[in-house]
Amino acid sequence: MFPPIQPHSTKVSSVKRVLMIFKDQETGAIELRHYAIDAKPVEGSKSIKKLINAKTNIHKRLPNLNRTSDVSELLTDPYSIGAFTSDSEVEEENIVDVTETSATTVKKDVSTTTSGISSSAAETNVRKKAIKLTEIGPRLKLHLTKIEEGISTGKVLYHHNIKKSKKEQTELEQKHAERQRIKRERKEEQAANIAEKKSKKEAKKERRKQREEERKARLANGEEVSEDEDEEDADEEEQDADEEEIPEDLDSDLYSDVDEMDED
Repeated sequence: MFPPIQPHSTKVSSVKRVLMIFKDQETGAIELRHYAIDAKPVEGSKSIKKLINAKTNIHKRLPNLNRTSDVSELLTDPYSIGAFTSDSEVEEENIVDVTETSATTVKKDVSTTTSGISSSAAETNVRKKAIKLTEIGPRLKLHLTKIEEGISTGKVLYHHNIKKSKKEQTELEQKHAERQRIKRERKEEQAANIAEKKSKKEAKKERRKQREEERKARLANGEEVSEDEDEEDADEEEQDADEEEIPEDLDSDLYSDVDEMDED
């Protein structure tokens, strides 16, 4: 249903949503909840957080820096912007350590080597982020009611509301077998009818082609061709055009359908 997640190779930034599934053992109901994952850094002062959030959320205004003489006060003075003192703190259980690996280029000392080749090293940075789940729906509560073979045509394997005795199950098995037998016979009959229609149609085309060649030969020899022959061929062509198209799919014919038998 879902692709597997490899904890050692999956990037945290690629995980955007979470689906929670719960099954009630007493009622058998299956509940589904769908959430969006939002991860925000928790390190640094509230003033710095405000600046970071203003980059991603265009609806939030930038902090007022009129009372500050230098931008460094955002780090040194936590009360330089009073609007941040009322923000709620993040709960400790919602904070996780996220390891971020970035490639950095380290240039070797020129005095030790003349090649001047740079080497890449992986720099690991562990940052704390607050995880927040926002429900995006839909909320589903599902109950398994019926299991049936095929699509609305097969045998009922399970029904939550209807229980059958051994005798009733045997009778239903016999009805289902009879229905399948009738369906196979009708499909075989339909296949034979289609083959017969095709052969007749091809034979009619062949006869019309032969008559056309004979008329051309007589015209080449200077013989006259009656208008009745041309009208006869024209009538046959119109009749062929009015005939229904022969179905290639056996199930497209109404004769392949079998009336539903009451299994209740």
